[in-house]
Amino acid sequence: MDGTRVSWKWRLRVWWARWRLPALLARFDEEKVIAAFSAISGGVSLGILTLAAGLTSLPLMFPPLGPSAFILFTMPMSKTAASRTVVLGHGVSLLAGLFAWHLCAWTGASPFVAAAIAFAVASTAMLTVDAPHPPAAATALVVALGMVQQWWHPLVLMAAVVALVAQAALFSRLVGLPKPLWRFKSISDDNPFDAGDAVG
Repeated sequence: MDGTRVSWKWRLRVWWARWRLPALLARFDEEKVIAAFSAISGGVSLGILTLAAGLTSLPLMFPPLGPSAFILFTMPMSKTAASRTVVLGHGVSLLAGLFAWHLCAWTGASPFVAAAIAFAVASTAMLTVDAPHPPAAATALVVALGMVQQWWHPLVLMAAVVALVAQAALFSRLVGLPKPLWRFKSISDDNPFDAGDAVG
Protein backbone atom coordinates (compact mmCIF):
# COMPACT_ATOMS: atom_id res chain seq x y z
CA MET A 1 0.00 0.00 0.00
CA ASP A 2 2.78 2.45 0.94
CA GLY A 3 4.69 1.56 -2.20
CA THR A 4 1.63 2.23 -4.34
CA ARG A 5 1.07 5.57 -2.61
CA VAL A 6 4.69 6.63 -3.11
CA SER A 7 4.54 5.54 -6.72
CA TRP A 8 1.34 7.54 -7.27
CA LYS A 9 2.83 10.66 -5.69
CA TRP A 10 6.02 10.27 -7.69
CA ARG A 11 4.10 9.89 -10.95
CA LEU A 12 2.02 12.98 -10.17
CA ARG A 13 5.19 15.00 -9.49
CA VAL A 14 6.79 13.83 -12.71
CA TRP A 15 3.63 14.66 -14.68
CA TRP A 16 3.38 18.12 -13.09
CA ALA A 17 7.08 18.80 -13.68
CA ARG A 18 6.57 18.21 -17.42
CA TRP A 19 3.92 20.94 -17.52
CA ARG A 20 5.74 23.56 -15.49
CA LEU A 21 7.02 26.59 -17.35
CA PRO A 22 10.77 25.80 -17.34
CA ALA A 23 10.07 22.38 -18.88
CA LEU A 24 7.68 23.83 -21.45
CA LEU A 25 10.20 26.52 -22.42
CA ALA A 26 12.79 23.80 -22.99
CA ARG A 27 10.45 21.75 -25.20
CA PHE A 28 8.42 24.31 -27.13
CA ASP A 29 8.74 27.68 -28.85
CA GLU A 30 9.38 30.35 -26.20
CA GLU A 31 7.03 32.95 -27.69
CA LYS A 32 4.12 30.51 -27.82
CA VAL A 33 4.69 29.33 -24.25
CA ILE A 34 4.88 32.90 -22.95
CA ALA A 35 1.78 33.87 -24.94
CA ALA A 36 -0.17 30.92 -23.55
CA PHE A 37 0.94 31.59 -19.97
CA SER A 38 0.07 35.28 -20.30
CA ALA A 39 -3.31 34.66 -21.89
CA ILE A 40 -4.42 31.98 -19.44
CA SER A 41 -3.02 33.43 -16.20
CA GLY A 42 -3.79 37.05 -17.04
CA GLY A 43 -7.27 36.19 -18.27
CA VAL A 44 -8.06 34.17 -15.15
CA SER A 45 -6.70 36.89 -12.85
CA LEU A 46 -8.67 39.69 -14.49
CA GLY A 47 -11.69 37.39 -14.69
CA ILE A 48 -11.56 36.87 -10.92
CA LEU A 49 -11.37 40.63 -10.35
CA THR A 50 -14.26 41.18 -12.77
CA LEU A 51 -16.35 38.59 -10.94
CA ALA A 52 -15.50 40.18 -7.58
CA ALA A 53 -16.43 43.61 -8.96
CA GLY A 54 -19.76 42.29 -10.20
CA LEU A 55 -20.60 40.56 -6.92
CA THR A 56 -19.61 43.49 -4.71
CA SER A 57 -20.43 46.46 -6.98
CA LEU A 58 -17.00 47.85 -6.14
CA PRO A 59 -14.80 49.54 -8.80
CA LEU A 60 -12.22 46.76 -8.77
CA MET A 61 -11.67 46.95 -12.52
CA PHE A 62 -10.04 50.06 -13.97
CA PRO A 63 -8.11 50.52 -17.24
CA PRO A 64 -4.50 50.49 -15.93
CA LEU A 65 -4.97 46.94 -14.62
CA GLY A 66 -4.92 45.63 -18.21
CA PRO A 67 -1.38 46.77 -19.07
CA SER A 68 -0.23 45.86 -15.56
CA ALA A 69 -1.50 42.32 -16.07
CA PHE A 70 0.26 42.18 -19.45
CA ILE A 71 3.59 43.10 -17.85
CA LEU A 72 3.09 40.80 -14.86
CA PHE A 73 2.43 37.76 -17.03
CA THR A 74 4.59 38.35 -20.12
CA MET A 75 7.73 39.45 -18.28
CA PRO A 76 7.21 38.17 -14.73
CA MET A 77 10.90 38.14 -13.80
CA SER A 78 11.58 41.73 -14.88
CA LYS A 79 11.98 44.65 -12.49
CA THR A 80 8.88 46.40 -13.80
CA ALA A 81 6.83 43.31 -12.86
CA ALA A 82 8.24 43.03 -9.34
CA SER A 83 5.50 43.12 -6.72
CA ARG A 84 7.15 46.10 -5.03
CA THR A 85 7.36 47.99 -8.32
CA VAL A 86 3.73 47.42 -9.26
CA VAL A 87 2.25 48.20 -5.83
CA LEU A 88 4.41 51.26 -5.13
CA GLY A 89 4.10 52.47 -8.72
CA HIS A 90 0.31 52.47 -8.60
CA GLY A 91 0.32 53.80 -5.03
CA VAL A 92 2.42 56.90 -5.68
CA SER A 93 0.65 57.50 -8.99
CA LEU A 94 -2.73 57.37 -7.29
CA LEU A 95 -1.51 59.92 -4.73
CA ALA A 96 -0.16 62.08 -7.55
CA GLY A 97 -3.55 61.98 -9.25
CA LEU A 98 -5.34 62.94 -6.04
CA PHE A 99 -2.91 65.80 -5.47
CA ALA A 100 -3.38 67.14 -9.00
CA TRP A 101 -7.16 66.79 -8.88
CA HIS A 102 -7.47 68.64 -5.55
CA LEU A 103 -4.99 71.31 -6.63
CA CYS A 104 -6.90 72.06 -9.83
CA ALA A 105 -10.28 71.88 -8.09
CA TRP A 106 -9.01 74.43 -5.57
CA THR A 107 -7.55 76.76 -8.19
CA GLY A 108 -10.28 76.25 -10.80
CA ALA A 109 -7.81 74.98 -13.39
CA SER A 110 -8.81 72.72 -16.26
CA PRO A 111 -8.89 68.92 -15.74
CA PHE A 112 -6.37 68.71 -18.56
CA VAL A 113 -3.95 70.72 -16.43
CA ALA A 114 -4.61 68.24 -13.62
CA ALA A 115 -3.72 65.36 -15.95
CA ALA A 116 -0.43 66.99 -16.94
CA ILE A 117 0.49 67.71 -13.32
CA ALA A 118 -0.48 64.19 -12.26
CA PHE A 119 1.69 62.64 -14.93
CA ALA A 120 4.69 64.80 -14.05
CA VAL A 121 4.37 64.11 -10.32
CA ALA A 122 3.70 60.39 -10.82
CA SER A 123 6.71 59.95 -13.11
CA THR A 124 8.99 61.75 -10.67
CA ALA A 125 7.61 59.83 -7.69
CA MET A 126 7.97 56.42 -9.36
CA LEU A 127 11.59 57.12 -10.23
CA THR A 128 12.28 58.54 -6.78
CA VAL A 129 11.05 55.39 -5.00
CA ASP A 130 12.61 53.15 -7.67
CA ALA A 131 9.28 51.70 -8.77
CA PRO A 132 9.05 52.37 -12.53
CA HIS A 133 5.80 50.72 -13.63
CA PRO A 134 4.53 52.44 -16.83
CA PRO A 135 0.85 51.42 -16.50
CA ALA A 136 0.73 53.25 -13.18
CA ALA A 137 1.02 56.56 -15.03
CA ALA A 138 -2.46 55.83 -16.37
CA THR A 139 -3.69 55.46 -12.79
CA ALA A 140 -2.54 59.03 -12.14
CA LEU A 141 -4.52 60.23 -15.16
CA VAL A 142 -7.65 58.28 -14.21
CA VAL A 143 -7.66 59.87 -10.75
CA ALA A 144 -6.64 63.36 -11.89
CA LEU A 145 -9.44 63.51 -14.46
CA GLY A 146 -11.99 63.02 -11.68
CA MET A 147 -12.98 59.43 -12.41
CA VAL A 148 -12.65 58.50 -8.72
CA GLN A 149 -15.97 59.59 -7.24
CA GLN A 150 -15.91 58.50 -3.59
CA TRP A 151 -13.28 59.04 -0.88
CA TRP A 152 -12.92 55.27 -0.44
CA HIS A 153 -12.48 54.44 -4.13
CA PRO A 154 -8.65 54.85 -4.01
CA LEU A 155 -8.54 52.15 -1.34
CA VAL A 156 -10.54 49.83 -3.60
CA LEU A 157 -8.26 50.58 -6.57
CA MET A 158 -5.19 49.72 -4.50
CA ALA A 159 -6.89 46.55 -3.22
CA ALA A 160 -7.40 45.52 -6.86
CA VAL A 161 -3.71 46.17 -7.61
CA VAL A 162 -2.61 44.09 -4.61
CA ALA A 163 -5.00 41.29 -5.59
CA LEU A 164 -3.62 41.24 -9.15
CA VAL A 165 -0.02 41.19 -7.89
CA ALA A 166 -0.82 38.36 -5.46
CA GLN A 167 -2.43 36.31 -8.23
CA ALA A 168 0.58 36.90 -10.48
CA ALA A 169 2.96 35.70 -7.77
CA LEU A 170 0.78 32.64 -7.12
CA PHE A 171 0.46 31.67 -10.80
CA SER A 172 4.18 32.25 -11.41
CA ARG A 173 5.17 29.99 -8.54
CA LEU A 174 2.63 27.33 -9.50
CA VAL A 175 4.18 27.01 -12.95
CA GLY A 176 7.72 26.86 -11.59
CA LEU A 177 9.01 30.44 -11.81
CA PRO A 178 11.01 31.41 -8.70
CA LYS A 179 9.37 34.84 -8.58
CA PRO A 180 10.26 36.69 -5.38
CA LEU A 181 7.25 37.82 -3.40
CA TRP A 182 8.26 41.47 -3.11
CA ARG A 183 11.50 42.79 -4.59
CA PHE A 184 14.03 41.97 -7.30
CA LYS A 185 17.76 42.48 -7.41
CA SER A 186 19.63 42.53 -10.71
CA ILE A 187 17.14 41.14 -13.22
CA SER A 188 18.14 40.56 -16.83
CA ASP A 189 15.91 42.41 -19.28
CA ASP A 190 17.06 40.14 -22.10
CA ASN A 191 15.11 37.16 -20.81
CA PRO A 192 12.16 38.20 -18.63
CA PHE A 193 11.45 34.54 -17.79
CA ASP A 194 14.98 34.03 -16.46
CA ALA A 195 15.23 34.18 -12.67
CA GLY A 196 18.65 35.81 -12.82
CA ASP A 197 19.75 36.95 -9.38
CA ALA A 198 16.23 37.41 -8.07
CA VAL A 199 15.87 37.67 -4.34
CA GLY A 200 12.86 38.09 -2.07
